[in-house]
Amino acid sequence: MNAQSEQTVFQSTAQVFRTAYYVAKKNKPFTDIESLIDLQEGNSLHMGRVLHSKTLAVDIISHVSSQLKKKLLTKIIESRSKINVIVDEGTRVGQKSTLIIFLKASVDGEAAPVSFPLDLIELENLCASSDCLLKNGFTNELLQEVFIGYCSDGASVMLGTKSEVGKLLKDEFPDIVLWHCLNHILELTVGNALDPTSGTNDMQSFLESLDSLYNQQPKNTRELSGCVHDLHITLKRIGKVFTVR
Repeated sequence: MNAQSEQTVFQSTAQVFRTAYYVAKKNKPFTDIESLIDLQEGNSLHMGRVLHSKTLAVDIISHVSSQLKKKLLTKIIESRSKINVIVDEGTRVGQKSTLIIFLKASVDGEAAPVSFPLDLIELENLCASSDCLLKNGFTNELLQEVFIGYCSDGASVMLGTKSEVGKLLKDEFPDIVLWHCLNHILELTVGNALDPTSGTNDMQSFLESLDSLYNQQPKNTRELSGCVHDLHITLKRIGKVFTVR
């Protein structure tokens, strides 16, 4: 393969990668990549002959995201920015506990801190969050200097005082601040305030009845759409009213 052919292949591959990145950036379904490539080829843009399937789009996005995360972490480590770890526990299929770990830090040590997902790991032990940091390039010596905060909900396994995640991290990094998520506190407060308030239950029942009347019966849906069209307005669907949990 001569230099010109190599450049052509490189250019077409880069265009496919940019298309896959657009799909991920805009939260589009992976199946969109095939139609987007067809559209670009229809506009006389050479997109090559490979890497056009939705399955390969997943691999491309995974590769791009891993490289972006690696670049971001490298800058944070080089600038020795202070970091805060935000953790939430979830349950995967098969009832396996997992930790969703976010990192909050200034990329260059001067700009405003940003939060980004660091990893999703199975909870094999309660020190999984610190193990995750070590796996992503941090060292124990560096963490002693830059690790300043740990935030999670108020679950006992997260912020308990005996042998839970927060306690173990505090033992390993004495200077960190353990923080109960303010959003979670607000959520619990609102839920507790709504429990004895019967008026909110009536409002919820009314909205769910409207949803059932117009969205679950095709005839009523068509009639409502006709009224909306005649009045030249946009109808927003409320749908089911969930609790704060």
